[in-house]
Amino acid sequence: VRRGVAASRHPAAWSYAPTAAVSDALSTAYLGLGWREICAACAALEGCGALVARAQPAWMDRVRSPVRQYGAFPAV
Repeated sequence: VRRGVAASRHPAAWSYAPTAAVSDALSTAYLGLGWREICAACAALEGCGALVARAQPAWMDRVRSPVRQYGAFPAV
């Protein structure tokens, strides 16, 4: 049932992949996937990784990182 609201579990997500099209598709998919599903997708696709922002209050940033990472992002 569509209610006009994006089905997003995370406030933001980024990805890297061998091609821009795959990277774009993955970053969009990551918004609706759980962390275990994101890790499984990255493991299944060679050369892919994820950065996913957690939805947490600002005070939690001192306790745990507000961003989760899977894979090593290439240096820029």
